[in-house]
Amino acid sequence: MMLQRYWRWIAVTAAGVLGLLTTSVPADLSDFAGLGDGLLGGGFGRVYEGAWNQAGPLQLVISRLLLVGGREGMPSPMVMALVDAGLMLGALAVARRSRRTPGWCELATAVLTLLWLAGPVPWNGHPAEVAIPACWASAVALQRRHRPLAAATVLAAAVAIAPWAVLGFPCLLAAASVRQSARTALLAAAFAVLAYAPFAATGTFGMFGQVWDVAPRSLLHAVAPDLQHVTWPARLVQGVVVAGGCALLAHRYRGQQLMIGAAPLAAALLRVATDPLTYTYYWTPVAVGTVLLLALMPDGERRHRQLLAVAAGYLALLAASAGSSAGALASLGLLAAVLLRSRPRRGKQPGPGSPRAGLEPGANRRPSAGGVPGTAGLIHLAARHQRNTNGLLRQYFPKGTSLAPHDRQTLRTVEDRLNQRPRKMVEAVGGDAGQAARTTRSGD
Repeated sequence: MMLQRYWRWIAVTAAGVLGLLTTSVPADLSDFAGLGDGLLGGGFGRVYEGAWNQAGPLQLVISRLLLVGGREGMPSPMVMALVDAGLMLGALAVARRSRRTPGWCELATAVLTLLWLAGPVPWNGHPAEVAIPACWASAVALQRRHRPLAAATVLAAAVAIAPWAVLGFPCLLAAASVRQSARTALLAAAFAVLAYAPFAATGTFGMFGQVWDVAPRSLLHAVAPDLQHVTWPARLVQGVVVAGGCALLAHRYRGQQLMIGAAPLAAALLRVATDPLTYTYYWTPVAVGTVLLLALMPDGERRHRQLLAVAAGYLALLAASAGSSAGALASLGLLAAVLLRSRPRRGKQPGPGSPRAGLEPGANRRPSAGGVPGTAGLIHLAARHQRNTNGLLRQYFPKGTSLAPHDRQTLRTVEDRLNQRPRKMVEAVGGDAGQAARTTRSGD
C-alpha cells in the first residue's frame, strides 16, 4: 500500500541517484561553456569564428550554467542529480495530467525514463538539447490553444539552443491548418534570426563552413558508400526529408492529443535515421519523444495501442544502446502503427462512463443561448442557415477530425468565442401590419 502511494517519489529519488552515479563526461560541454563565458562577457564576434561550433547561443549559456561547481568539463554530482530528478518530475507531471486515474502506462513512462537516464541521457553529450523536443511539444500544445505568438517564441528558443531545431517546425501541423502553421513558423524563424543576428553582425560567422565525415555505420553510408564528406547543402537536403516526413505525419493525424508527443518523436527519429553521423547524444531528443508519447497516451485508450507505444519507446532505447540508425526506422514504423490504430471507430457510441460520452453526434446536450450547440456534432451539415456556423467551427476543428481528443473546457471555450461574435441585427419592417397579416392568413 505504501509502495502504491509513494511510487512516484521513489521514481524521482531513483532518478536523482542515477544522476549522482553518472561518471561520463558530456561531449563538448567544456568547450561550449568556454564560449558561453565569452558570450556573457560581451565577446559576440568570437563565438562563431570556428566552424565546429554548431550550437546555438542559448545552449552555450546553459552549458556554462551546468558547469557551475563542476570541474574538468564535468558538472557537479548535485547538478546532475537535480537535472535527472527534474526530468523525472516533468515526465510524471505530463503523464498524470493526461489521464484521470493512474494506470500501467504511467508506470511504463516512469520505467522508460529511468532507463534513458541510466543511458546516461542527457549526460552523454549536449545536455541542453533535451529541451528541444519539449519545446516542439509545447509549441503544438500552445497552437492548439490558439496562442501562435507563444508557440513561435518557444520554437525560436529551441532554434537558439541548436539550429537543427527548425526540423520540428512542421509539428505545428498537428494542431492547426497549413496556413496557420506557416504563419507561426515564419514568426518563429524571424525570432530565431534575431537570436543569431548579433553574432553575424559583429564578427565572423563560420558555422556554415563545417564539413562532416560520413560515419561507416550510418544509413547514408549504406546508401552511398562512396560518399565520404557532407557539407551544409547536403544538410539542407536532409532537412527537407525530415521536415517533409514530419509534416505528412502531423497533418494526417492532426487534432489528436497524442500528436503532441508523436510529432516531435517522428522528427527526432527521422533526424537520427538520415544523419551522416552516429553520435550517441543524437538519441537524446528521441528519448524525450518516446517518454512524451507514453505520457500523453489518453486515458482509456485501447490496450494494443498502448502496447505499441511502449514497444516503440523500448525499441528506440535498444537502438540507441546499439547505435543503430536502422533501429530508428524500426521505431518510426512502430510509431506509424500506433497512429494507424488511432482512427476513430464509426458506428459505435461510447458508453456512459467513457471520456468521450456526450461528444458523439446527437448527444443530449443543452444548446447555448446564442444558438450554437456545445459540440459540432449537433450541427446539420446540410442545413443552409448553419453553413456559416460550420465554417466558423472549422477554424478551430478542421474538417474530418474527431472531437474526442479535446476536453470539455476546450469545447466550452470555442463555444463561448462563437457565441460572443458580433452579429448583424435585422430590423423588422411593418411589425403590426405583418402580425395582422399572419393572423388573417391563419384565420382563413
